[in-house]
Amino acid sequence: MLKRKQVLERTGLSNTVMYELIAQDRFPKPVKPTGGRASAWVEDEVDAFITSCISARDSKQATA
Repeated sequence: MLKRKQVLERTGLSNTVMYELIAQDRFPKPVKPTGGRASAWVEDEVDAFITSCISARDSKQATA
């Protein structure tokens, strides 16, 4: 599980952009592992998002 700060550091996204992508269903939604107010992200889901960004970039370069 990753905290928000870790997710932002790992992805390079700003807080605003991350939540905009979540609202558009383009970024993994956080979970509340303790049932409280704290949110966390599943590390594998964040890694999959990063991998999909790399794949999208590479497929665009291949067609250019």
